[in-house]
Amino acid sequence: MIRPRCPECQGVGGHIGNCRRGSGPSAPTVFPAQAPRAAAGLRPAPDRKTVAAGGGLTVPTQRINVDPMRALGMRNMAIGGLWCVGGLAVTVISYSSAVTNGGGYIVTFGAILFGLLQFLKGAVQISGR
Repeated sequence: MIRPRCPECQGVGGHIGNCRRGSGPSAPTVFPAQAPRAAAGLRPAPDRKTVAAGGGLTVPTQRINVDPMRALGMRNMAIGGLWCVGGLAVTVISYSSAVTNGGGYIVTFGAILFGLLQFLKGAVQISGR
């Protein structure tokens, strides 16, 4: 990997404002890796150290008001749906195996019923009753 050199002192690492000569360049320095961005009129991309330190890239954030009861209801519906579908899947796979190979099969009443009740609980929480 070729590291950019400071145009003032030719030091590796890009000493833009504090180069060895004591006077940084008057205009922002554009290193070869950043030339395409500068040609397009964009600011130079921040280096890894700047991004790791939490600077460089700022994204405007918007505060989203989430109703905690609605969020809990959505979570309960998702968990209940997974339990119900999982129980039905085990039952169907077990039944199809029993039909093909003979023998008994498993009906997962517990998982199906638990999933259904959990799903309904979440639906009630979302509706706000």
